[in-house]
Amino acid sequence: MLNQGFYMTEKRAVRAKGPFTTGPLVIGLAHFVVALINIRLTGWSVGMATVWAANALVLAVLLVVPTRRWTPYVISVWIAGFAANLLGGYPAFAAAPFAALNIAEAALAALLTRRLIGGPLQLEHPDHLLKFIGSSIIAAAFSASFSAPFMSAAVDEAMGRSWLSWFASDTLGLLLVTPILLIVFAIWSGKRSFLQGRSVVEAAALFALVTGLSILVFAQTRWPMLFLLLPPMLLTTFRLRSAGATVAIVTVACIGSYFTTIGSGPIALMPGDLADRIYFFQFFLAVAFLPALPVAAVLDERDALAAIAERQASTDELTGTASRRMFLARLEAAGEAANANGTAFSVALFDVDHFKSVNDRFGHDVGDAVLRHVGALAMAIVGRHGLVGRLGGEEFAVLMPGRSLDQAAGLCEALRKACSDTDDMPEGVVPVTISVGVAALARGRVPADVLKDADAAMYLAKSSGRDRVQIVR
Repeated sequence: MLNQGFYMTEKRAVRAKGPFTTGPLVIGLAHFVVALINIRLTGWSVGMATVWAANALVLAVLLVVPTRRWTPYVISVWIAGFAANLLGGYPAFAAAPFAALNIAEAALAALLTRRLIGGPLQLEHPDHLLKFIGSSIIAAAFSASFSAPFMSAAVDEAMGRSWLSWFASDTLGLLLVTPILLIVFAIWSGKRSFLQGRSVVEAAALFALVTGLSILVFAQTRWPMLFLLLPPMLLTTFRLRSAGATVAIVTVACIGSYFTTIGSGPIALMPGDLADRIYFFQFFLAVAFLPALPVAAVLDERDALAAIAERQASTDELTGTASRRMFLARLEAAGEAANANGTAFSVALFDVDHFKSVNDRFGHDVGDAVLRHVGALAMAIVGRHGLVGRLGGEEFAVLMPGRSLDQAAGLCEALRKACSDTDDMPEGVVPVTISVGVAALARGRVPADVLKDADAAMYLAKSSGRDRVQIVR
């Protein structure tokens, strides 16, 4: 299963750093603030919220926190939601069930998502994303069905209109805001990079472009320029993946909501009252921008597959050392740099003595364990300034830029002793000896020459009795 660290298992999620670990009280307070702001903003829009973001916060937390720890969060969020509804002007007979239904909606969406996925949500997987979208739509429809009678009585409107208002705003809130909160949690926990390898300047420029065009489109009522928002949206999605897509969508939603509710923007050109325009804007957001999330998920998955393929191509699967391909590429580059700069450059080749007899006597599992152990010793001794690669079978090579021949020979002697040392030998590993050949790059020679010299020295070490380091001067 692909896992780029986007989300965590339940056990690790509780221990990870992030806003959800500071306690239900903080989450309740955050829900209160977001809900009250949402309610206050509906005063501009005939009691309708274009995007209800409060439930997205609850859903994001419930997707990360284990179900056995939900109770304090549920209680805290219900109290916060009830208080926000009262302060927002809703009567008590509606404020209490509204708060309960908001929690039920988030809990149902979280439970359905977990049940359908069977593990932690990873939005870089397209199938995970589709199951999350479906679960959110079902949960919003469920809560809208129970809230419609109370909403209809509280704001004095038709029940069908109340159902549609609740369903549309909650669905958009869950689908637009929850992903960005989950991304924030993952970044906060150190499990994800927001920039996806892009520069801060590029990210800032992309978001400035989305913001500027959104203002340009919605701050005027002369031209129907909604189409201008699609190119920067796609560009941001392709460059910053799911993080960029969600931030761009929320940016357009916030700016468009504000200008639409004050009677500005291309949507103000359409006939009907403000409620109709808000419905249309919600529909526009869903149809025009929600497809960006699946596109981002596909791109994220492609990046993950490419990273795995690159890692497999550059790393030996058994030992964790560099692959033959990677080692030879680094040898060529480092050798050319050493020739150009006039710096020391040494290479060692070694293989495990009588390795076939190890396999014959102890089995291939022990043989594999020996190779892993020898590779780990070589990487530990060479350190981060060198490179260890497995060229094939029991043969390894060591690249040591900046090391003279004598220095390289000293490191290889330490490795030779460590391989046969029986102290602290890992379980399942038997002591072995190695034969090592060491050579340095002479000025004017190519990197392939030093590898041939090291190979010749290694065979000289074998013919001289094995378990030794042989150098070529």
